[in-house]
Amino acid sequence: MTSHGVDHQQDYPMIITVEIENYAVKKVLVDQGSSVDILYWATYQKLQLSDTAMAPYDKPIYGFSGEKVSTRGYIDLHTVVRDGAQTKTIPICFLVVDAPTSYNVLLGRPSLNTLGAVVSTPHLTMKFPSPSGDILTIHGDQRLARECYRASLRPQLPILQTNHIERPPGSEIALFGDDLDPRMGRDVRLEPVEETTPLESLMVAPSNSKKRKLGEERHLAAKAEADKLLSAGFIEEAHYTTWLSNVVLVKKANVKWRMCVGYIDLNNACPRDAYPLPDIDRLVDSAVSNKVLSFLDAYSGYNQIPMAASDMNKTALITDDANYFYKVMSFDLKNTGATYQ
Repeated sequence: MTSHGVDHQQDYPMIITVEIENYAVKKVLVDQGSSVDILYWATYQKLQLSDTAMAPYDKPIYGFSGEKVSTRGYIDLHTVVRDGAQTKTIPICFLVVDAPTSYNVLLGRPSLNTLGAVVSTPHLTMKFPSPSGDILTIHGDQRLARECYRASLRPQLPILQTNHIERPPGSEIALFGDDLDPRMGRDVRLEPVEETTPLESLMVAPSNSKKRKLGEERHLAAKAEADKLLSAGFIEEAHYTTWLSNVVLVKKANVKWRMCVGYIDLNNACPRDAYPLPDIDRLVDSAVSNKVLSFLDAYSGYNQIPMAASDMNKTALITDDANYFYKVMSFDLKNTGATYQ
């Protein structure tokens, strides 16, 4: 532990507090890998911003695994980053995203570059120059980072939790839980900056592979394997596809055929999970407050893990008889091992 309470044994993200529209917004994720600054819709509503203040923008953005996230618009807001009595105010163009999350705001590279910030994740520290030339230092909050991490492990519960709305005595401003605190004693509200051009959607173009011809022996083997997967409920016929991959038949040592799927383009579009095994203490923490502990059947392997409904059509494969998609996790996807573990 350091003097600021940073535990270097843990690998937590950088979580800070910023001020937006006279509110102190907690659970702000500093993400150097994001190309946009995101204000989540639940936070937008708690800031009591009118819908007219937001420029309409409904093109979706896409995550690393190709999942589509709906957007509502974008808005320019002055954001204050505070180090004690010293502050720095910068204009940020936020993309308003309607998605479940354990964070209130995500600060990406555009705002970090505008701030002139240097982030050290091992020390959970961010430094940037003030308008007067002093170097300001912001420290991450490990307690909030743990809260966000534990909330993300339980998707069946409301991910963004807040306390009941309370009105402080003698105040006309409502208090929205612990994550969003109104700043008292400041009557001047910040004006948004001029409009900017809409952000381009972030996506990877789908790939439809051309059908390869199979010989008679391979055709019969592929049909038998597809029928077996259909009867087991692992695949389903696909009628409209965006991603489409060919099957590859490989003869095993026992002279039987094994059917694989050539997810080359799909795997190239997905980043590899470089850290498949979480720390044992995190696994123990994730079991807290749960009543049931389930075990996976190692014999069935990957096929007992259901695919996300939004990703099923990306696993589509071609056979001579029909196109199918996987309802469960296929053995041929890049991160199946990390997900299974």
